[in-house]
Amino acid sequence: MGAASSALGTYVISDPRSCGWTSVVATVSASSGTVATVAQGAASLGGNASGTLTITGTMADVTSTLGQVRVTPSAVGTTTVTTSVVPSTSFTIGGVTYSFNPANGHYYRVNSSVLSWENASAAAQAMRFCGSAGYLVTVVDAAEQTFLQNQVLNLTSSDLWLSGRLVSTTWRWQPGQNAPTSDIDLATYAQSGTPWAPNEPNNSGSYMQVYRPNGNGAYGWDDTSNASTRASIV
Repeated sequence: MGAASSALGTYVISDPRSCGWTSVVATVSASSGTVATVAQGAASLGGNASGTLTITGTMADVTSTLGQVRVTPSAVGTTTVTTSVVPSTSFTIGGVTYSFNPANGHYYRVNSSVLSWENASAAAQAMRFCGSAGYLVTVVDAAEQTFLQNQVLNLTSSDLWLSGRLVSTTWRWQPGQNAPTSDIDLATYAQSGTPWAPNEPNNSGSYMQVYRPNGNGAYGWDDTSNASTRASIV
């Protein structure tokens, strides 16, 4: 006879910092056996009746769906069940679309105001979201570069400021008072190739933007001057 399934009990999901999450993703994993549920409301399921179940939807629908979860162990003994809830990768609050990166816990948005690098940096540092102060984005490794390409850069067709700046002969992340300054180490992007656009940097300026070279839809870093005006990633 197979192992009996067990309900997990009652869940309460909260937005701990009152960020205004409009959609969340819950993940339930079992060390053995399967996890299954019945979707409630408009919730969507991934991996139902497998070892790892994901539930996506509003907090109310995900809470209700979690209440239907049952775990069926594959063997006699202790089965460990883990549950996590994070905001969806993309959600909109007050007309602004935010992207959440679960790998580092950071939120990103596009500031559509067209400004010089200096003014865009000041505007970013004045922004607040979810209890944290903003800054022009730093792209610290290939994983973050890939996340931005897949989740943020598709929100606009504009060229966008990053926090990179040429200091003497070294490109550095200079986000201002709300994040640390650091040298840009291109070795950290090796797995996905150089993030610079073809033939860049070409000494056309000391400020970094990300742009679509030749309008072909591919993004890359570019050096330009503070006299240029751009939207930005915060």
